[in-house]
Amino acid sequence: MSSFEVEPSAEVGEELREFFVQLLSPHNLVSYSQGRESYITSRQSILGTEATRILREGSLAEIEANVALATTSSEEPPIVICIIWPIRG
Repeated sequence: MSSFEVEPSAEVGEELREFFVQLLSPHNLVSYSQGRESYITSRQSILGTEATRILREGSLAEIEANVALATTSSEEPPIVICIIWPIRG
């Protein structure tokens, strides 16, 4: 059992991976920088409830744990993503 609120899963990891891949487009980066919450809300079509919660309230460790499961359970080669995430106190 992990120390996370919800046990990490490949499904949530894939949603998060797709979120960060799409975030790399210049238009999406501008939208994200103009309003993080509104950008996350606009991505509801690719994000489930748990992925959304993690993006809003979770830690970088929680994101990494989920994405790691997605990249190790997929037939596709893993995509390495560098994430800069705000640290909450």
